[in-house]
Amino acid sequence: MVPSTALNPIPEGARNKRIREYGFNINSANKTITLAVNYGTNLTQFNPEIFASLGTEIMPLGSQDFSGGAVDYQFTINGTTNTYSVSVNIEVNPVIPDFHADPEILYSEKTGRFYMYPTTDGFPGWSSSTFDVFSSPDLVNWTNEGEILDLSTNQVS
Repeated sequence: MVPSTALNPIPEGARNKRIREYGFNINSANKTITLAVNYGTNLTQFNPEIFASLGTEIMPLGSQDFSGGAVDYQFTINGTTNTYSVSVNIEVNPVIPDFHADPEILYSEKTGRFYMYPTTDGFPGWSSSTFDVFSSPDLVNWTNEGEILDLSTNQVS
């Protein structure tokens, strides 16, 4: 990201731990920020803890109500202000963490466990090349057993 300057104050990130890894997306051209947060986040009182370079004033402060849509934030430095529209969305797979989708589930008679083989992403341009496997004794509690395939190296783990 381009750091704020005296002529162009812009946001640089957000610190709230409810924001998912790779869940901060800034579009400087449209002056929008989209935050992907974990399931269970209270959108009616959420403080994304947005930050910019030293000396940048950010308004509003504290928790905001994102349940009705975007909230405008102003970034001001040396008398110059930019306004960004900040949206917060709950993005979560209710069964397994992160950006996993398209699961296939198999049951192993040998281990007595279910195995889930999803695709994964969360990278710009849907560029993931790795696949993990998850196991469960009951289809409710899942354990990530690790990476089983990396298409970028054609390595099977």
